[in-house]
Amino acid sequence: MCVDLGLPSGRLWAIENLDSPLDSMPRMFAWGETESKQVSTNDNYCFGKETALTKYTRHDGLTELLPEDDPATCILGEKWRTPAYKDFQELMDCCKWSWCTWGIYHGCLVTGPNDNSIFLHAGGYTSDSMNIEAESKGNYWTSTLYEDDEALSYRCSFSEGFVEGEDVFFFDEVAERFFAYYIRPV
Repeated sequence: MCVDLGLPSGRLWAIENLDSPLDSMPRMFAWGETESKQVSTNDNYCFGKETALTKYTRHDGLTELLPEDDPATCILGEKWRTPAYKDFQELMDCCKWSWCTWGIYHGCLVTGPNDNSIFLHAGGYTSDSMNIEAESKGNYWTSTLYEDDEALSYRCSFSEGFVEGEDVFFFDEVAERFFAYYIRPV
């Protein structure tokens, strides 16, 4: 199910994170991996270690996830994908962000120009089987590779302390591709 937030692009956003009901803690995925896993490390990343990556490198010129590597497309079908950098940028520019609690989960209520909204969990991230910054920071993958370092990809990141200010997103922050973050399909 999707929500029309009234965005200028007309982009529809899934009401839930990938492979997770809204009333549960969502599953996390490494960038470009089509299955979530309990332990996400540099050693078990599907495209190799960050110093010897096998795909999405300067050699192949790929900068956006292909459908076969996009978890949203692989799990939900060809009409769905992981949001690109520009999709999250539109959320930042056009929506109101409010820190809140949904049931027992902390996160942000993102309200569009038409007053429809989606809830984004704050559940930190997973690296080397440890959940880091759980309940205090939300991290969501984009499908966009960081152009200055192929071992990194862009993410949407937010925390309670930043919602009231202007810096809800840290697009200048990028993350190692083997980190496990949430995915909110579009």
